[in-house]
Amino acid sequence: MYKLLCLTDFEMRQLAKPVLVILIFLLLAQQVLLGIAAEKYYNYIPYEEFFASSGAIIVFYLAFAACCGACLLSVLYNYHDSKSIYTLMTLPQDRRLMYFSKLLSGLLAFLLLICTQLASAVLGYMLFAPRIRAVIQEPIIGATVQFRHAVNGLFLAFVRSDFFRLVFPLGPESLISTMAIFLSFLCGLYYAIYCERSKKYARISLFAAQIGYSIYLINYRINAREFFTQSQNLYIHSLILILAAGYFMWSSIRLIRRSAVS
Repeated sequence: MYKLLCLTDFEMRQLAKPVLVILIFLLLAQQVLLGIAAEKYYNYIPYEEFFASSGAIIVFYLAFAACCGACLLSVLYNYHDSKSIYTLMTLPQDRRLMYFSKLLSGLLAFLLLICTQLASAVLGYMLFAPRIRAVIQEPIIGATVQFRHAVNGLFLAFVRSDFFRLVFPLGPESLISTMAIFLSFLCGLYYAIYCERSKKYARISLFAAQIGYSIYLINYRINAREFFTQSQNLYIHSLILILAAGYFMWSSIRLIRRSAVS
């Protein structure tokens, strides 16, 4: 366990700077876009519509892609610039620890990304959320106009928004589904790069199949009420994805142990 913690600390030190830049970019870019969008609205719209129309969701996708790139570069860095892979391979330890340290550091990086997105959404609501324009007509001639914030507007945004429900699920079935999709994606990402390093190019198609399957599940979770006539059990889909993640981990460790990765 101590060796795993040391290797994970080493990997996090490599990821610290690029991940910090990504998190700052996510927070600042979303707040700037929300501030610009707030100038356009004078009447009330739900916060989830305001958040989506500002372009903040696109910023999250860019940050997510950048985190994927940082994880890939952390692997490629061992083989190109520093050549540290030879040192890591000769350490008196199980080579599985090298893989799990990569996986844990990647999980921590994406966890920080999700936490930053949550903080950005809450901060954006506090600073730029549109106000409800309530017009109360009295029996006497004239009217009284009151301005007040939406009641439970932030909570309702997390309930109604497709994006927020995917990133921050509200129920156990959705939570397990999101975790399974993400874990299988991250394991598949490392599996693809190790296949590329070991020149097993055909196997990368398995990662492509995982992406396609995940897209199908995400589409189902977003459009289930509108386009899917029969409900599906997300627990079964989650189990399939977890098994896929297990295969990706097993195959990646096997490639590392065989020294096929070069």
